[in-house]
Amino acid sequence: MAGIGFDLRRMCLADQGPLVRAQAYTAAGMIAAGPWLVTMASLWLVRWIGPRSTVVADTFLAIVGCLFAASLITVGGLQMAVTRWLADQLHLQRYGVLVSAFARLFAGLAAVQAASAALVCGLCGLDGGLVAPVVTIYVAISLTWLAMVWLSLVRQHGRVLMVFAAGAVCFAAMLVQLGPAVELRILLWAYALANAAMVAAMALLVLRGVERADDGEAVGLVRVLRLPALWATGTAWALATWIDKLVFWWGDGVWVAGTLPHHPLYDSCFYLGYVTVVPALAANLVHLETEFYDRYRAFYAAVTGHGAMAEIRRCGAALRASLDRAAGRLLRVQGVVTALCCWFAPEICAAVGLPPFAARTLRFLCLGSLCHVLLLLVVLVLLYFDRQRAALRTVGWFLVGNAALAAWSLGVGPLSYGLGYALAALVALVWGVFELRWTLARLEYLTFTGR
Repeated sequence: MAGIGFDLRRMCLADQGPLVRAQAYTAAGMIAAGPWLVTMASLWLVRWIGPRSTVVADTFLAIVGCLFAASLITVGGLQMAVTRWLADQLHLQRYGVLVSAFARLFAGLAAVQAASAALVCGLCGLDGGLVAPVVTIYVAISLTWLAMVWLSLVRQHGRVLMVFAAGAVCFAAMLVQLGPAVELRILLWAYALANAAMVAAMALLVLRGVERADDGEAVGLVRVLRLPALWATGTAWALATWIDKLVFWWGDGVWVAGTLPHHPLYDSCFYLGYVTVVPALAANLVHLETEFYDRYRAFYAAVTGHGAMAEIRRCGAALRASLDRAAGRLLRVQGVVTALCCWFAPEICAAVGLPPFAARTLRFLCLGSLCHVLLLLVVLVLLYFDRQRAALRTVGWFLVGNAALAAWSLGVGPLSYGLGYALAALVALVWGVFELRWTLARLEYLTFTGR
């Protein structure tokens, strides 16, 4: 599923100067973390140029935060299973089913998420005037996660980048136009329309960039339901990403509209911390997945082509070496970025209006985000080798550790906020590295025995 990364890697490897390489890395970062970046930018825009009323701003931030978390948790399992199904169809060269599958899943997910969101809004007693924009936002964000899977097939990085940039600019323009006296309902509708427009543009890119459907070929989406380990891994990963926020929301959060909690300090530091790992996500898309994928295909081509054992071992060694090189490059780039952000944490907090003591939390969350993104890459590589149970065990460590240590840090006090997340991500990363090293050391054996 490296997809669009191959075009970006060619831009980086070609002798076209630093400006082209910078453009490629910028596009990679936006594509790899586009929904996150647009959402975070929107939240900060609301703080800076949004409504004058703090009640309206806080309620908006709490609603969007809850919707973002809920969409990831409910769609995470589907996203992981669909990615595997889509990769299988590409391997079998069944290109004629891609558009049909996308359309069916897109419509089905929209209907399920709309119905479930409306039901939850009713049970929570949300004001009737807010239900429609809230449901629209939730459906649009959920569909974004699904569309991102198919967008990896569309090698039009410029247009994908423009979609995310246009969405953020559109929302900023609406904020300016609406003015500081905007009501909550209107503000939610503005955000809903911006996200709906982005989703529509993504769907159009997929439909225009993927081969036309073959009406005579069965789609076979039922196989998506027969991947329980991937469903569990995707759901557990999304829940693990948000479980510390949920603990802080319910344990020490501020409640708005009677039913919606959020934790302004911890949430703001987390969003900032996660932004710092965009370079790692970009490097993964441009180098790690693409270079590794080339070696990965060469290894399994030697196996399925009945190559000699010496050739298979040589390809396996090249695969391991490519992982080591890519990991080293990623650590060098991201290590510098994270170190700089930790060093200048007080200045960053001051620039965004956070209190001085938030710098400690921001440092912990920057380090935790570094371990978090490295853990993500380890889990993805494990799944490349179909080590689904190993990936699930690794994610399980992160989920349990993040929940327990978040509760611990909440009990210790503000000076430890963020430390639990960092420790949980580090412990899970160490476990995941051992799982991956064990897999790579026995790669040939595991390939032939299927164990």
